[in-house]
Amino acid sequence: MYKQCKSEKSAKRQTYIANCLQQLLQEKNYDDISITELCRKAEVPRSVFYRYFADKDAVLWFAIDGMLADLLEILLQIYDTQHNWQLVDFLTYWLTNYRENEALWQVANTGSRHSLLLGHMVRHQTKMANPLYKVDFNNEETKRTIFFAYGMQGILDVWRKLGY
Repeated sequence: MYKQCKSEKSAKRQTYIANCLQQLLQEKNYDDISITELCRKAEVPRSVFYRYFADKDAVLWFAIDGMLADLLEILLQIYDTQHNWQLVDFLTYWLTNYRENEALWQVANTGSRHSLLLGHMVRHQTKMANPLYKVDFNNEETKRTIFFAYGMQGILDVWRKLGY
């Protein structure tokens, strides 16, 4: 679990810690990264780390949620500005983002984290659906959005396993 920061300074520090985790993922496996090492990289004491995050997994989910929120914002801009919006525009941007953040996606998509990742994707897809239509889980459009989020993760899984 991670804290929702109220001040801009705290939010920046929290984001910086998550960025440091992403940098460390370029160098080594997630399981080999310790909180001590992450704190050292972010130049924060452990007490500051625990002010924002319960554990290392919380940093991972903070980074994933931030990435999905950024992705959502861009995709909504594509939708709003292109009246002839095509699924290919959405997929192109999503897959580009996936490749740029591959290490983070891979960690979130392994073992028991896979189902958590799907839940995060559904939550963000539902946020994307909200401006477009009423979010009601009995609504057909909402069901399509949730199916799309699960389907996208399946596509990404196969795409990664095939080596892109």
